[in-house]
Amino acid sequence: MTGEGRPVVWWLLGLAVFNGGLGAWCWVRGLGDRATIRRIKREAEDELMRARESLTAVTAPLAVRAELRGRLDAYKAKTSRHGLAEDPVLIERYDAARRMLWSAPCDLRVAEQAVLRYQRAAAEALAHTEPGRTGSGGGEGGV
Repeated sequence: MTGEGRPVVWWLLGLAVFNGGLGAWCWVRGLGDRATIRRIKREAEDELMRARESLTAVTAPLAVRAELRGRLDAYKAKTSRHGLAEDPVLIERYDAARRMLWSAPCDLRVAEQAVLRYQRAAAEALAHTEPGRTGSGGGEGGV
């Protein structure tokens, strides 16, 4: 078989394996002996494994970035509930982390450090708020 037809054949083979029709596909293609069918099936399974590994390698960083975005937004909501939405240090750190997480490419190590800096600043600011102050009460400091 020529090299130019191989991708199409592999795609068809994948489709045949997916649909459970490997034996029929091999028979139609003239590859009817069992050893050849087993070899082709093994090669198809290897290709599928490589494709799954590639997909994992691509999607894992996206999941990490999504988790960091969620954590950043959760802390932003918490500080807002406590009346700290306009704290200049928190605004600056939030904006820095957000810019990193919503840009491409995203250096996840640097972005994670930015989120941690925001979390530490938020924890420090929250520790200095008055007990019982929620930012939504009738008193001062509401948003």
